[in-house]
Amino acid sequence: MSADVMGESSRTTTVRPGPLVLAGLVCGPFVSMVDSNAVNVAVSEIATELRAPLSTTGWIISAYLLGIGVSLPATAWLARRVGNRRLYMFALVAFAVSSAACGLAPGVEALIGLRAVQGVASAPLIPLALTLLFGGERERGARPPMVAGLLFFLAPALGPTIGGLLVAAGGWRLIFLVNVPLVAIGLLGVRRLPPDPPRADGDRSPLDLVGLALLGLGATSAIYGASLVTGHTGWGWIPAFAGLVLLAGYGVHARRTRHPALALGLLSTAASRVAVLVSVVASVVLFAMLFLIPVFLLESAHLSPVATGLVLLPQGITMGLCAGLGEKLVGTRGLRTTVALGMLLLAAVTALLLLVTPDTPPWLLALLLGGRGVALGLTLQPIIMGMMNGLAKADMADGTTVFNVAQRIGGSLGIAGIAAFYEARSGNAFHDTIWLLVALSLAGLALTPFLGRAMIPDQPR
Repeated sequence: MSADVMGESSRTTTVRPGPLVLAGLVCGPFVSMVDSNAVNVAVSEIATELRAPLSTTGWIISAYLLGIGVSLPATAWLARRVGNRRLYMFALVAFAVSSAACGLAPGVEALIGLRAVQGVASAPLIPLALTLLFGGERERGARPPMVAGLLFFLAPALGPTIGGLLVAAGGWRLIFLVNVPLVAIGLLGVRRLPPDPPRADGDRSPLDLVGLALLGLGATSAIYGASLVTGHTGWGWIPAFAGLVLLAGYGVHARRTRHPALALGLLSTAASRVAVLVSVVASVVLFAMLFLIPVFLLESAHLSPVATGLVLLPQGITMGLCAGLGEKLVGTRGLRTTVALGMLLLAAVTALLLLVTPDTPPWLLALLLGGRGVALGLTLQPIIMGMMNGLAKADMADGTTVFNVAQRIGGSLGIAGIAAFYEARSGNAFHDTIWLLVALSLAGLALTPFLGRAMIPDQPR
């Protein structure tokens, strides 16, 4: 990135969207992330009502992941062709329609197929929302409001709680049907965004069929294989490894192709590659806890699903609230120091979970998880801000897609490995896994000196 571009970015003024526009931009990622976790708590009820075995209803979750793997790699190319705003609106409509269809599904086979369609519609929502929040028609260097970060980080923790409440209130179909009015509100907000600019000649690149095939098959195989491992199916490592090979093949293909399906500019420097790696490590430590804590509380502490979800809430809340603190620290202390502080705090608070037993009061566990949220807020948001603000406007769609592909696949495989590690342990499985998460946090801390100053313009080291 040239010095002129860096200087231009540093002189921009912050432009904040209005409440309705912000609701529209946050709505897509929020319903997507909540829905992906909320359905997990309803699988047993779905199996009972639709008279299907659990082995079949498990595909309701897998089909959603497969749909994401198929469409996520194509997001950047589609955004260049039809525009970020237009594609985001189309994805919102498709998500609402598929959600309504899922809520009205007459049988398990139809529900599985419709969940795949819902996954296809869901995949573009997060990268496109990030593009519109960090770039798009807004000036580069502007920072999204804190409420956006709060809802982005809160959504994964809210999923199980909302799912349990909706199932208790109106049955599993309500999990899907509630998306329709939420998306309708979101569409009203997105319509207030300025229209997409006319396409330039450079935006009319040919469709890279080979690249899309490698990306789609690779992402699908990796994510699906990881879900099999997490679901205690040992042979899931085979498609997961095959997916990584295909993705590596795409990396070679992209270097040799003039118009690749997904430009890998975000990974062009060692500093940016380290940043993606640190964010993946932090995400694994985050989402592994969303797997580990419910298992521990449900099986060992014998809490209800709703109570378990409430224990997880403070982590999401403090993550969102401390995202703004992380941005301020970057401005005064620099990216490396801020992320290092976050990873050190993450390792320390995670280590305190070694003191947790089945008799530990839920409020104390919630307090510890809230401390982890503070650490993750100091880690993930500054890295995301650094990578997005370091991208030219024309590269924003590719950059957000690359980041999301890396997060999805790296996070899925990391959590799968932790789940396999947990299953292989006996009496001390919980505490052994906590030790592993502490080690991962320290590994992320060791990488922070390699974060580059150039990721965030005009900031101290």
